[in-house]
Amino acid sequence: MAGRTDFWQSALCWGAASLIFALVVIPSARAVYWNAVRLVPEWDWRLLTSPATYAFLYTSLMAAIVPFGAVLKCTPLLRAGDATPRVLAVLNLMHFGFALTAALFWHLLAWGSYPVLKDGQMRFVPFWPVPDWGFLRDFLYL
Repeated sequence: MAGRTDFWQSALCWGAASLIFALVVIPSARAVYWNAVRLVPEWDWRLLTSPATYAFLYTSLMAAIVPFGAVLKCTPLLRAGDATPRVLAVLNLMHFGFALTAALFWHLLAWGSYPVLKDGQMRFVPFWPVPDWGFLRDFLYL
């Protein structure tokens, strides 16, 4: 019967998609939101001249969007009629790993290009001066 999916196949795909969404996409979007909110009181027109601001905005958007792509990649697996549970589990595990790695990579870049330093000074060039590692825990809201 063409086009028919078994229960295990849809449960595995939708379960993986919801797990990626709950464990990666939502915390990533939450961290992006709170970092943007934390930047609002520090607003100064000089931020518009800083390349670090634009790098931060781009990397923050990518940290929220790219992991969501892994969720969308789980749904075409529903149409894989000849896939075994082992193959689907490995593919979904790979999507989860991709989402987690991509989120951490983009958050690391956003952390290095956050335009305002702890002492209130403005960063002009991303990753210069190098941010302290204690700020990474605060940045990811862990």
